Amino acid sequence: MAGDLGNKQTRGKQKIAMKMIEEEDNCLITFSKRRDGIFKKASEIVALCGPEVGVIIFSPSGKPFSFGQPSPDVVMDKLMTNKHKAPVDTTTNNIANNKNHPWTEFLPTSGYGNGKQ
Repeated sequence: MAGDLGNKQTRGKQKIAMKMIEEEDNCLITFSKRRDGIFKKASEIVALCGPEVGVIIFSPSGKPFSFGQPSPDVVMDKLMTNKHKAPVDTTTNNIANNKNHPWTEFLPTSGYGNGKQ
């Protein structure tokens, strides 16, 4: 029968538990596929909405990979030289005024948030 599930040859798409992958080869393959997926999503948001986007990912071995539109260097330069508006102050994404946020070390030391930095 066409719809008979009893003769199914594969297990199909299944939910993967979010835990560290111990097998090194499998970890590298998963990293590569997911990295490509993140870069594809970043590219799609650029095509749909037109923002400037920068993504930097370090592999398990420490090798950096980057995606940027117009380029990773332009996006990082803009971030580091403060040639952009301050981050939006919302309850879910308040990087500029949150001293405990891990990204605050990358923000310029002046011109952000409440001016107390």
